Amino acid sequence: MVAPQRDAAVHALSCRRGRLHAGRVRRAAEGNVVYGAHPQSLLDNPAVEIIKSLPSVWDETIVVTSSEIGELAAFARRRGSVWFVAAVNGPAARTMRVDLAFLGAARYDALLVRDDLDNPAAVRIEKTAVMKSGTLAIDMRAGGDFIGRLTPRR
Repeated sequence: MVAPQRDAAVHALSCRRGRLHAGRVRRAAEGNVVYGAHPQSLLDNPAVEIIKSLPSVWDETIVVTSSEIGELAAFARRRGSVWFVAAVNGPAARTMRVDLAFLGAARYDALLVRDDLDNPAAVRIEKTAVMKSGTLAIDMRAGGDFIGRLTPRR
C-alpha cells in the first residue's frame, strides 16, 4: 500500500564501512523510516543539500512503473512544485528508467544522488536539467539506491 506519509523525517543516514552512506536518504522520500544520528554527521554528509530539502509532508505519491515486487521499489513524491524520485534496488544490478511524464511543462533542475558503482562506500552527486518529455536512466548495483530532487526553473 502506498499513501502519503504525514510525518516522515530524516535525521541521519546509515553507515557503510565507517562512512555515511548518502544514498540511504531515499528511504525518507519513500516515507515510514525515521533515522537518528549526531547532527554533525548530517552536516558532513556529501548529500547534505538534498537531506536538508526533504519535506516531512507530501502532496502526491506515484509508484514508478519500473517497480517490481521483490526486485525494485521506486517512487516519485511531490511537495508543492518540487518532485523527489527515490528507489531501492533488489538483488540484481540493473539500469532503471524513470519516465518523467508526471512533471509539469517547465524545465527542471535535477540534483541526483546515487551509489558510486566503483566504490560501495561512496556516492555520486550530479546536477543536470530534465523535462517532462525526458527519462532518467539510473544504473544501480545490487542492493543499491538512488534519490533525485527535481525543482522547476523559475
